[in-house]
Amino acid sequence: MANLGRVRQVPRDDLRCGLCNGRSPAEQSAAYGEAFQAYAETGATGEQFARELGCTPAALKAALFAYSKRAGALDPVLIGYLKQPELAARREHVEEVYGLTATILGEAK
Repeated sequence: MANLGRVRQVPRDDLRCGLCNGRSPAEQSAAYGEAFQAYAETGATGEQFARELGCTPAALKAALFAYSKRAGALDPVLIGYLKQPELAARREHVEEVYGLTATILGEAK
């Protein structure tokens, strides 16, 4: 085992600045908060969601409509993509239904 007494003690302020890319902890926290807020509040349109799923918006709508008829229900986030005018969903909600939507698209093929 190494002699731990020889390990250099790093001052906490040096360590915090290194972890925060040269920013103070308060500056890093504010930057992260702004980035997350912009991400979470960005609406994902049906076109964007279809692109992420690797299909066209028309194919996404057709699959969602067919699934809702077959199952008798549809996740409220996904219902917004069938509405006219379309209701964009919050990014975090789209991520929650991504797996379900991929399964619905797979069943539609």
